Amino acid sequence: MLRLLTRDKVLHKNDLERLQLLSSRCNSTLHPINYLDQQDCQLRLDGREDRSDPAINTNSVKTSGPARYFRLPQILTWLAELAGHAVVTIDPLLIERHAATQCMSYEYACQYHLLVLKQHADALVVVSSEPFISAWESELSHIHQKKIIRLLANPEAIDRYRAQFYQLAKVVAFAEQKNRRPVSSSVPLASATEWLNLNSATIDLKPVMIDPKQTLAAERNESEINQQHVVSIVDWLLRYAFDQRASDIHLEPRQPQSTIRFRIDGSLHTVYQLSHQVMAAVISRIKVVAGLDLAEKRKPQDGRLAIHHDNNKMVELRIATLPTVTGEKLVIRIFDPLLLRCSFSDLGLSVEDDQRWQTIIQQRSGIILLSGPTGSGKTTTLYKTLHSLTTPHVNICTIEDPIEMLVPAFNQMQVNQKIAVGFAAGVRALMRQDPDIIMIGEIRDPETAAMAIQAALTGHLVLSTIHTDDSCSVISRLLDLKVDAYLIRATLIAVMAQRLVKLLCPQCKKSELTSGDYFSVNQASAVGCKSCRDTGYSGRQGIYEILHCHEALKQFIEKPFDLARLKRQAVENGMRTLSDAGRKAVTLGLTTKEEITRVLVDTV
Repeated sequence: MLRLLTRDKVLHKNDLERLQLLSSRCNSTLHPINYLDQQDCQLRLDGREDRSDPAINTNSVKTSGPARYFRLPQILTWLAELAGHAVVTIDPLLIERHAATQCMSYEYACQYHLLVLKQHADALVVVSSEPFISAWESELSHIHQKKIIRLLANPEAIDRYRAQFYQLAKVVAFAEQKNRRPVSSSVPLASATEWLNLNSATIDLKPVMIDPKQTLAAERNESEINQQHVVSIVDWLLRYAFDQRASDIHLEPRQPQSTIRFRIDGSLHTVYQLSHQVMAAVISRIKVVAGLDLAEKRKPQDGRLAIHHDNNKMVELRIATLPTVTGEKLVIRIFDPLLLRCSFSDLGLSVEDDQRWQTIIQQRSGIILLSGPTGSGKTTTLYKTLHSLTTPHVNICTIEDPIEMLVPAFNQMQVNQKIAVGFAAGVRALMRQDPDIIMIGEIRDPETAAMAIQAALTGHLVLSTIHTDDSCSVISRLLDLKVDAYLIRATLIAVMAQRLVKLLCPQCKKSELTSGDYFSVNQASAVGCKSCRDTGYSGRQGIYEILHCHEALKQFIEKPFDLARLKRQAVENGMRTLSDAGRKAVTLGLTTKEEITRVLVDTV
């Protein structure tokens, strides 16, 4: 590489001399590409003598703006131009893992710095970090009777994903050998939460302790779910989900193989496939550490656990199982408690809505409701609101089903229908605990609605969620739940409706002037690039509609209820609708009109 750099005169003379000196005494284990990336070498493209020199291939080294350093993107582009290959950013979700590990041995892949990305009917797509080594091409082509499509990528990424996928393939193979039958047990487990430590290179889950009085079959089952290969698969699954910013993990029994999928930015992506036996062992392991009944496979179960990773960062996981015709399905929802430390503007509230919301939540008594469909971010907003109200001088009590996040400052209570502790009974119990603020997970029946009203009337601030399309529809929903109009007028402070919209990828979004019936703005459009997996979107943010029930609006809360009239009056009084919030997000270039239309299909 040093010879090529000298020949092509890509770098400044001083940098070349420095690299030559370093190369004579360098004992770094880094790949030369990554080593060069760390040396802060400057390009010579700004020198007049270099621009006139025909030996410099200026087309192969692209820079943007004032940046003139020879970084990894420029290094890869330069090498790819010389070798005649294309540069690729490895997306682990798009790698065919079976092809990656079955087409060649791990030792062979390490020897030539290779990783198979895809296997087509007539071709193998192989990424390499050694663009000028080609001895392996003819061997692979002859063995598989396919042509080879070569790509160039970051050596560090190749090494990382190659080690991960081959190790995973190895433990899955061991698991398939050891688990020829589905895992089953009649052993009820008592622990409610297991704390896992993901700081170490290998996660060490604590062995599951089972009463020695149980049967030999149960002891055999304990051995299966504590086997290291099953622990390693769970280790990889959680780490991989965190790395990919997944909000949910789906473990699904399918035919002919079971499937693992991640939900990322609202969309599901297939991650891996396992045999039914291995999937059963993995699900059993997760059920054990989540405190679920391992023997119960006929009924849905809910549980939770908390784990530490990345320098003791804590993440809350909610576990839910579902019996299906092909086996037990399990979904893990991931909650990051660090979201509680972000600001309301980080969640998506405008400056005006943020100020309005801060005024609303400072009320000493009454009801504040959040509305929206499942997955619209209500839980995050609710917890953030409670967190902002937390002081040593207030008593915050919650009744939830299930408890999404453990917050030390809250007194959290779990709904338990087995002992007749529902939302209504929970609120009744919380009111005897001298609370200042009560949070009810959801108002879903007349009894809970009545208890929430009663709590507000007796001087408590009550926060809860309710399922409606917009904020004004909450009034209609409360009336349907047999709450009298005069009680709504007396207690309801405000309603916030919200949706989560996908944000445009900052790396590839394109601005253009468009017009239409609903939008006529200089808006950005989704393009797609390697950074966003060619979707055009990266991350999500909320859009909000706040209905502040001041005196001018309360006169419209009556029977018969006129929803359209209330909405018109609210808009006249300054309420910004979800459609308005979506339009502003498009105007600011945060998202697209197609995304806004998708999430507001019931309201626009």
